[in-house]
Amino acid sequence: MVRTFRNGFTLIEVVITVAIIGILLAIAVPSMTGYRKGAEREGCQDQMRTILSAIEEARLERDYDVLNTLRTAGTIDVLVSGTESANNKNRYLPEAFGCPSGGAAYSISYDEDSDTWTVTCPNAASKGHTL
Repeated sequence: MVRTFRNGFTLIEVVITVAIIGILLAIAVPSMTGYRKGAEREGCQDQMRTILSAIEEARLERDYDVLNTLRTAGTIDVLVSGTESANNKNRYLPEAFGCPSGGAAYSISYDEDSDTWTVTCPNAASKGHTL
């Protein structure tokens, strides 16, 4: 009896391997996209908290020029360092930034009745970016 040795894989072995890899990818890919969306949402919320902290810093320093301009403008540009104001104290944010999901600018509003500031993401309704 002569024994013959075969080199390589049979077709069944290759098909089973490809099927297993396909099943693993089908499980992994949807969960990875969920992590990305969650990370974008968390990044957006973190930036909104940073803006609120900068506004609170301006309030504590009683920088009324910045706060009054912020009330009328509604954008974070007045909080960014390097912009000019009457007392040149705009150093609350190092740079202007937008939502990580699309780069759109945040809007800022002030409620005089409750004396609170609100930062709103342009993607709040579609992607759930709210504080």
